[in-house]
Amino acid sequence: MSLIQKTVVALILAVCLPSVGCQPANNPGTWDEAKASEYIKEQLSLESVELTKTSDGFTGTGTDADGETFELVLTQQPDQNRLEYDATGSRGTMENGFYSTN
Repeated sequence: MSLIQKTVVALILAVCLPSVGCQPANNPGTWDEAKASEYIKEQLSLESVELTKTSDGFTGTGTDADGETFELVLTQQPDQNRLEYDATGSRGTMENGFYSTN
């Protein structure tokens, strides 16, 4: 890499990294429905998940292997690289947690 190329890369990084538009690709605060579904299925050992996008994340339902149905609320916080979840089961199970890359 030439000195000019290195300088250009350094300038791009200096401008891009602090800005909102250059969030890390693995920011759970910006995950799409597929990535959020994959995460919540793994966390709660669910067999199926259906999510709908909301203004600040997702809501939906999931079902585990024993047939318990969960009401799901996933809240995304892009500026904090964070996703929080609350799950309330039809048999009284309650789960909550978060994932953050900070």
